[in-house]
Amino acid sequence: MRIRKIAWQFFLVCFAVVLIALWVSTWYSVRTFNQFFLKNTITEVSARAFLVEREISQILADTSGYWNVDSICKLLGRNIASRISVIMADGQVIGDSENDPGTMENHLNRPEIILALDDSIGIQERFSNTLKKNMLYIAVPVHVRDSVRAALRISVPIRSIENHDHLFYIRVMLVSFITFIILMVASYFLSQKISRPLRQIKDGAKRFASGDLDFKLPVPGGEELGEVAKALNSMAVLLDDRIRTITSQRNELDAILNAMAEGVIAVDGQERVISMNPAAVRILGVKDDVVKGKWLHEVIRNSSFENFLRGILESEAVSDATFVLSTQDGELHIQASGTRLSNGKNFSCGIVIVLNDVTQLKKLENMRKEFVANVSHELRTPLTSIKGFVETIRIGKYNLPDDVNHFLEIIASKTERLCSIVNDILSLSSIDRDYEHQEIVLKDTDLRTVINDAIGTCTSKAIAKKISISFSMDLHLCFQMNDQLMEQAVVNLLDNAIKYSDEGMPVSIIVVQEENNAVISVKDQGIGISKEHVNRVFERFYRVDKARSRKLGGTGLGLSIVKNIVLAHHGQVTVESEPGSGSTFRIILPIV
Repeated sequence: MRIRKIAWQFFLVCFAVVLIALWVSTWYSVRTFNQFFLKNTITEVSARAFLVEREISQILADTSGYWNVDSICKLLGRNIASRISVIMADGQVIGDSENDPGTMENHLNRPEIILALDDSIGIQERFSNTLKKNMLYIAVPVHVRDSVRAALRISVPIRSIENHDHLFYIRVMLVSFITFIILMVASYFLSQKISRPLRQIKDGAKRFASGDLDFKLPVPGGEELGEVAKALNSMAVLLDDRIRTITSQRNELDAILNAMAEGVIAVDGQERVISMNPAAVRILGVKDDVVKGKWLHEVIRNSSFENFLRGILESEAVSDATFVLSTQDGELHIQASGTRLSNGKNFSCGIVIVLNDVTQLKKLENMRKEFVANVSHELRTPLTSIKGFVETIRIGKYNLPDDVNHFLEIIASKTERLCSIVNDILSLSSIDRDYEHQEIVLKDTDLRTVINDAIGTCTSKAIAKKISISFSMDLHLCFQMNDQLMEQAVVNLLDNAIKYSDEGMPVSIIVVQEENNAVISVKDQGIGISKEHVNRVFERFYRVDKARSRKLGGTGLGLSIVKNIVLAHHGQVTVESEPGSGSTFRIILPIV
């Protein structure tokens, strides 16, 4: 359906309003004039009737004058240009200005005659059988000596009244038509005056919509339309500024994304790919124009990635994951980080994912681990030999100078330390390798037994420093774990607690269940750890007090081994410590 222009609509409305107004005014004018002319005619004819009634009354006062009534009627009828009739009380017509009374029927039943003989004025409009046309009859009583002797009737043709009405109607219609034409012309020009600036505003809005925001709308003279034009011009300026800002920001973002070594993927709320930067295209080995609009799980087919994606959708925090993709060129190790995108109303409208290809880093890490493991393995044999030779010399019956014995003690101490470091490195390498290849054997194990074995291992060191180890566990916990690795983790924590506690200070182990987790707390009252070191104590070879650690025989790998063992069991390890107040290490393990 075609939409009419506003000028045409305005013109049609004006046309209808003017037409109805003129029709109503014409109808009312003609009706009013008709009523006025009829009333005026009745008044005029009534006045004539009363004048004639005086003449007829004088004639009827003398009974001999009845025969002169007809001639008087004809004479007066010619003078006043009206038909005059005189009807006696019995209905007999004794005089008529236009017909022979003798041939006329009795008029006693005429309504106007009845009223006149009843001493009233009778007015009646009807068809005349005598004259064969519509007539207006006005009858007045003729008084003779204070009594109604007859009725005098004057009649005029209705056509004469209708002729006056028709003439007036033609004049009114002519005036109305001229008025209508003038108003329609005025309405047309007025509609054009209104529609012209509207068309300009419409054309300007189209130019704005097409991107021509430098165009300026002409401001029309009318206040309302002028304000609209000014508002549109202001809107165009604001839009131009915002579009320029958005374009600049988009170009900056594109430049950043294109220059990034990390891959970035944007996904909508239905998990369809919106865009990928060149790094993501390169990492995944896909084509940007092909993957747009596809489901993300169609682009990256990996169960670990799907679990990662599900985790992003279920959490408001940033999610991280590492997974392996199989390609034609081999395996790709991908480190991914993702978060949900919000539309400002706490509704998720998509996901952004950052991919980092760590394949080379993984290879280097594996090479480093293999190198360290190989070197450590190669060092173990000569170190063991050196240690054996030193012990043989020390316990042998050789008369060696004191300086030589002192040097042998130093060699023995350093050899022991190197052996400890090598053993810890080999332990870390073994845990990393088994965890990476999922070769760590888990079985249902009683946690109490594991901790008791660990306490037994550390008892001799505790006795040497007069340290008591208390163990509290009020429940039975048996779940999937590697008993040897878990015992090693607890031993390392106990060993640290004993090393860094003063002589005679207690060490406690407390095991509780928190929801679906088993929590092992190892608490000491030793020297404690300052805040700047707390977050780094689980790093490899990191020591809070290097001199003290070296003196106590620490390798800097014990807590790293604990962390790796706990991670291999899908748990976590935490530490709470204050300098001078001791430390509490907590191992949190899932039991379901």
